Amino acid sequence: PNTSYGKDALGGVIAIFTKRGTKKTEVSASAGVGSYGRADADASARGMAGALDYAVAGSHAREDGYRRGASSRMTEVIGSLGRRTEKDDLRLIYTFADDRLDQGGSLTQGEFEADPRQRVSIVKTDSLLNAVVLNARHTFIEGLSGAVMTQFRERLENTPLNRGRSSVSASTAKLRTAGGAGQLTADGTIVERRLTLNGGVEGSRADAESSSAGAFGAAPFSNATGTRDTRLGSWLTGSAELWPSGPTVTAGARWDRTTIDFKNRKTPSRDGFRSYARTSPRVGVNWEAGGGASLRASYAEAFRAPTSGELSALGPFVSTPDLRPVKTKSWETGASWRHPAWGEIDLTVYRAVADDEIYAIFDPVAGFGQNKNIERTRRQGVEVSLRPRIGKADAWLDYSYTEATFQKRFLLDNATFTGTQTVTPGAEIPMVPRQRLSVGASVPLPRGFRAGAGGQCVGSSRFFGDEANQEQKLPGYCTLDIDASVEQGAWTISLAARNALDEGYATRGILASSGGRLERFVVPAVGRTVSARLRWRFAGK
Repeated sequence: PNTSYGKDALGGVIAIFTKRGTKKTEVSASAGVGSYGRADADASARGMAGALDYAVAGSHAREDGYRRGASSRMTEVIGSLGRRTEKDDLRLIYTFADDRLDQGGSLTQGEFEADPRQRVSIVKTDSLLNAVVLNARHTFIEGLSGAVMTQFRERLENTPLNRGRSSVSASTAKLRTAGGAGQLTADGTIVERRLTLNGGVEGSRADAESSSAGAFGAAPFSNATGTRDTRLGSWLTGSAELWPSGPTVTAGARWDRTTIDFKNRKTPSRDGFRSYARTSPRVGVNWEAGGGASLRASYAEAFRAPTSGELSALGPFVSTPDLRPVKTKSWETGASWRHPAWGEIDLTVYRAVADDEIYAIFDPVAGFGQNKNIERTRRQGVEVSLRPRIGKADAWLDYSYTEATFQKRFLLDNATFTGTQTVTPGAEIPMVPRQRLSVGASVPLPRGFRAGAGGQCVGSSRFFGDEANQEQKLPGYCTLDIDASVEQGAWTISLAARNALDEGYATRGILASSGGRLERFVVPAVGRTVSARLRWRFAGK
């Protein structure tokens, strides 16, 4: 977790940086086809127009779907316009996305074994997104700079059909978010030691209006809500070398406050207001030890406030307005070694403890779920990454071992297990496989050809609904992917096979009651898919 990124960074942050224009004009386009009616195309261009840099990209994809009757249609456009000088950097980014999904839900174990492509439950969803982001950075003097970011997002969601085995519903939602952040960064040298300070503030407001109607069995319901989510945050971090070219120590803290104002448009007595605030510290050390070796260690805290969806219930069921926010403490240490001729290896050992984790509990007899604070959970494990250099070939091996467990004894009201489940310390958290392995290589061949293969293995995991670990696990699986391509000038033709051995496996497992008995529900993975792609790319000088 990084103190700059806020209260939702419980385990870490994935930062995505989109391309921007450079002096060299680049244009590319591609089209592809594949299994299950897959067809897609994309195009992009970036470069300079006078003093401005630009980048634009668009894509459209459609697919009939692995599950019979399922389909997807996805369109996306992203464009940016910017200007960079010696002291200033300004960039405006616009994103548009239009997704239409017609999906299938879980199957019983028997249905899955008979025909994993069938659909029993159906979810149809339409989503429309418009987002604008403005980034600006200015250097005041050498070693002192400031940056601001503002953003606006509007998302429209429509679910005309959500049909389960014992329920049917439809819903709509309109979500608008606006906010911004500003920070100052000072970077310099004191007593031959580099020192960096970074501080900032941010704020945002999200307004949502949603409505739904349907029936659970013979019980009809209708719902209409409005929510205002306001967030404020501030942070200060600093890093300094302990001695010249020695270890760098980083320390910081972040304060966050979230308020949720909830309005029930049909039953005003269910209106509510909640406020959450917390300060989260962080400290770490990094050391480039020489010879391509580096060491690192860190400790961080973070928290996440409940969302309005977790606090409020659907239809006639009871809300959980007294949910507490999730607090995490995480420790991490690691080492890496890079050699220009032999490759690189990275090792990480970590532990993360969560207090008051918000966990969804499903009551299969009553037919609905609720959210509950679990006093303490823990994730700990080891990750190893190996990138050997074998001539001009690219090779990789990634392995992770994850132990995710409940750390406090508690009872779950769950009639599947004769009224209650007793969860004891050390019980595995459902749907977290202990082991994952990915290994593969990509080899260049004469005349622009390249071939590669990669395998992935995922271990077994507990079913959701089996928090007491009384039932048989969801089996693990292994898959194989194969790729081949040829590049001739500006043109590239590629072929790929995913899950090439057509391994039949499930990605998710749920225990529930069906017809008065315990039933194992699973979500099928996609079978073997084969695709072909043609790409053209032009790069100016």
